[in-house]
Amino acid sequence: MITILTNRWLNKRLPVLIYILIFPLTMFLSGCYTTKTEMVMDEQIPVRLSRQAEKDIKIVSLKLKNGSIISIKNKDAKFLLDYKGMKNVIYYSTADTINTAVGHMKLVYTDSIIQLKDIKYAKIEISKLDGVKTVLVVVGVAALVLLILVIVGAAVTLLFMKQNMDNSY
Repeated sequence: MITILTNRWLNKRLPVLIYILIFPLTMFLSGCYTTKTEMVMDEQIPVRLSRQAEKDIKIVSLKLKNGSIISIKNKDAKFLLDYKGMKNVIYYSTADTINTAVGHMKLVYTDSIIQLKDIKYAKIEISKLDGVKTVLVVVGVAALVLLILVIVGAAVTLLFMKQNMDNSY
């Protein structure tokens, strides 16, 4: 083992080999999780957002029929069929910081509700993990790593055999 680590040929190429092994892994694993943004018109909102629990669907923004746009990204927005007697609403929470006294601040949470009848369209973000692609990438990278290790092992073995033959004369 010590002769392998002291081998100049291997020491020069080992960092490159490590990068060759790591690069495909980082390149392909990012593609297994996909996110797409869609516009959903008012009549499609109940159908699309009622499956919010099944998929990773996040409401990004809403355009109201009066023309105003409300950004609700990262505000834990949810589509609810029934909320406190109101049908088909989008519920979200906002946090505001207010001054209570000089040098003192307080975080105040406000719940907001927008009825579906007031919405022209919603912009949603759908994220999903592609299981088949993930399995294929993991198996492919493992096979690539194994192939590279076999090639490097064969090259190192041939190099040592050549050195031993040179030393025996």
